Amino acid sequence: MCYSGNKNTLSHAAGPVLTIRVHSPTEGVIGVRIDHVLAVRPKLEIPLFPNDTRVLNAKLSKKDDKHVLQSGDLSAEITENPYTITFRSPTRILTEAGPKHQAVFEVPSKWAALSASNSSCLAEDLTSNPNPVPLPPTIRYVNSELNISPGELIYGLGEQFGSFVKNGTYLNMTDRSRPDDISGQSVKVWNQDGGTSSEQVYKAVPFYITNRGYGVFINHPGEVEVEVGSEKVSRVGVSVADASLEYFVIYGENPLQVRFYFNLICYH
Repeated sequence: MCYSGNKNTLSHAAGPVLTIRVHSPTEGVIGVRIDHVLAVRPKLEIPLFPNDTRVLNAKLSKKDDKHVLQSGDLSAEITENPYTITFRSPTRILTEAGPKHQAVFEVPSKWAALSASNSSCLAEDLTSNPNPVPLPPTIRYVNSELNISPGELIYGLGEQFGSFVKNGTYLNMTDRSRPDDISGQSVKVWNQDGGTSSEQVYKAVPFYITNRGYGVFINHPGEVEVEVGSEKVSRVGVSVADASLEYFVIYGENPLQVRFYFNLICYH
């Protein structure tokens, strides 16, 4: 593992090599970027701060055995051995990740063939895609998880045909959904417009908000899979079929303030 912040760098190699960079793009927001070795930036990116100016108000310090990145009223405390990252408001812990909360794994392509991005009509229809590129033997995923507390409720993730509270749900954030999906099952979404009478949703957004005063935005333009307290009832897990994963923890004293900061980051 490796933590990078300003000119300070901590490194500890064990198992798959991951580089974890913690930074603050604007006040009240802390980003975490997880890169596997030789990771490259995606060709498509979500443009950040398209209409607003960043408010840079962050400082890095050390407290006992912890490195602390403070951004407004939000702070991230990072320990080196074992690796942990804890997000705090002025009054309490919001969420945290430990040494086994991030991973890299490879899945045989035949197991991923029915994912939303690989099974859409644009991928399977010969008229739309006359020369489909064959899938590689395996597909690599980067995974990250954040803890959720007892009684914590998760909302958001854009338009979905399912329960308003997302706890206990596995979501595939790619803009195609089925009306018979229920909590605990896969909600398949992919960015294709099927019309008003179809089973497809229009806008899946990789952003969720909780009833504990913070939200999480997954900064990835492709297929994002989200598990909200399903198999691991105390965690929200996020996976992308890529060599890197970045998310932003957004703090606010109320949901309106969290939404304001989210709109500041990526509202178009």
